[in-house]
Amino acid sequence: MPFYEVIFETGNHSLAQYDNDEEAQDALKAHHERAKQGKLGTPQSTPRNDLTDADRALAGQTQWPAERIVRVLRYDNHPADWGVGQSFATGDLSSHTQALINALDKDGTVQVPELAAQIRDMTNPQAAGRENPHDSSYKMDASGELPTTWAEG
Repeated sequence: MPFYEVIFETGNHSLAQYDNDEEAQDALKAHHERAKQGKLGTPQSTPRNDLTDADRALAGQTQWPAERIVRVLRYDNHPADWGVGQSFATGDLSSHTQALINALDKDGTVQVPELAAQIRDMTNPQAAGRENPHDSSYKMDASGELPTTWAEG
């Protein structure tokens, strides 16, 4: 089953899994319509009977308004699985490390802890420093993008 990164107008992101694109389109269109009507994004939560009133107060809000959807990216695998093997091809690692060294060079020196942190982050599946809040939160390339014609206008 494919995974879908739902990107909202606010820049918030959510990850969902549906059987297929048609099921995703139906569910996401319904969510978008709830947002346009100012309705809640989730149904009323069923209260847990194992919590005291004080515990429930600590749990916080269980409902929030629906948000309008601007993009839906499809992934064949869970996008957090990117880099899960913690390994890179030697050539890619060498060129990427050299690019990091060049970027961090200050008057012929590099702060080793900063370089180490950048190297360690190479296999982090989360994308850092997105230029646009509607870009993906993941480094994995999406296998496609669902049309959101129902969100236009």
